[in-house]
Amino acid sequence: MKGSNLMSQRVAYPIFLTPYEDGGYTVRIPDFGQYTQGEDIADALYMARDAIGMMGNYLEDESSDIPAPFSSSPTAKWQ
Repeated sequence: MKGSNLMSQRVAYPIFLTPYEDGGYTVRIPDFGQYTQGEDIADALYMARDAIGMMGNYLEDESSDIPAPFSSSPTAKWQ
């Protein structure tokens, strides 16, 4: 999808939270190929929302396509 079309809509992207043994969470955002982290669930969700927004803005600035939600396989192997 072209950036301007998707950015004018409110959409929800899937994220995956993985807890650390010593506290905190890793957040995987498959549609953008990104990771982030948070100290607790609320912080992890905040950081995911921020990462998605920043990536959307970047792609829009670059006139690149913004991926549609659920466009990436949630079981895809990541490095």
